[in-house]
Amino acid sequence: MHPVRRGPALWPFLALAVLFALVVWQRDWILTRLSAPAVQQERSRWEGRVDGLERKVAALEAALAGPGGAGAEADRAARLGAVFGAGPEPPAAEPVVEPAQRCRELAGRIRSLFAYLDGLDYIQAAGLAGGSEAFFSALATRALAAPPPAVRETDDLAGLLANATHFFRLLGAKDLTLVRTVLDQERDLVEPALALFWEWVLLGEACQDTQLAIRPTVAQLYEYAGFFLNTLGGNAYLARRKPELRLLARYYAVLILDQANDRTLNRHGIDIRPAIDTLSDEVPASALLAGRLEYGSRLADLQAKYQALYGPRS
Repeated sequence: MHPVRRGPALWPFLALAVLFALVVWQRDWILTRLSAPAVQQERSRWEGRVDGLERKVAALEAALAGPGGAGAEADRAARLGAVFGAGPEPPAAEPVVEPAQRCRELAGRIRSLFAYLDGLDYIQAAGLAGGSEAFFSALATRALAAPPPAVRETDDLAGLLANATHFFRLLGAKDLTLVRTVLDQERDLVEPALALFWEWVLLGEACQDTQLAIRPTVAQLYEYAGFFLNTLGGNAYLARRKPELRLLARYYAVLILDQANDRTLNRHGIDIRPAIDTLSDEVPASALLAGRLEYGSRLADLQAKYQALYGPRS
């Protein structure tokens, strides 16, 4: 008898075909991951150049305003007083001693900000039902109800893409465009506004008697803080913003995570020490932030706090 001839085994060819199909299917994702270090390096280089140019512009504007920039500072104080109903204050790190009274003051200043926005031509042209306060309150409610994942976004391609497009999917093109317009047109108001809202968050329960609709908690903001500090999607979003907004977002994300640590709310175990160290170098050197000295002092306190808790970072 002649031995039965068997054809060549097909499984190696099938495995190669499947592997080739997977590579073709995930080609864009693979190329993106492979080129990510080079892209990030180039992005950092250009961000540094833009930041440097904006610092020079800010210094020139201050010099043109008068000796020592006194004229620019006076103009800024007058504008903030007109918008918020009072002169600017240093960013609050902790609630003040009379929380009920302070809540009323903060609510009045936040409403003064919304009243100013309502008087702007592009806000009126948008035809917002209930004005800017109702608009931003509704956006905050939607955003806080559906935060992006703060960890494990790279477990699958869908999660990575969802994080990268989070705000567009959540807010929609029209609302997102209006938010960006406000941030661009009223850049000088962003920093004091964030300081007010952060103190509002810290006061928490003491502000329940006020009628202001925007009332986020540390627990709700925690996921967004992790998103901005701990994910590719969050970092990519901040990389497209103005340098001062990027620094402020990361700074307040650190403060939120610090509060989450103090209140045992850091359920993902996010380590904020790298962000603290990075911001400690960047923030005090930024001429774009009026409160950079206060921010730098607060970051130095946080560095000392976490070094005392965990020792120096290796």
